[in-house]
Amino acid sequence: MARGSVIKRCAICRRVGQKQFLPCNHDERAYGIFYRVGKKQIFKPIGSNKKDAEAALDDRRHARARPE
Repeated sequence: MARGSVIKRCAICRRVGQKQFLPCNHDERAYGIFYRVGKKQIFKPIGSNKKDAEAALDDRRHARARPE
């Protein structure tokens, strides 16, 4: 995770012990982003749409690159 990553989480798959990178069609799956601030790792849940999570991560990267 050099600059952050999109992660899929599903409560049903986690209870069964299935890995997060395998296909999941449950309604409970949710996407979120992991990124680091200093040495601290932060997870932000985004929603059930992967494109929204990718856009949020991209916004986070661009906001970090822009000096204010």
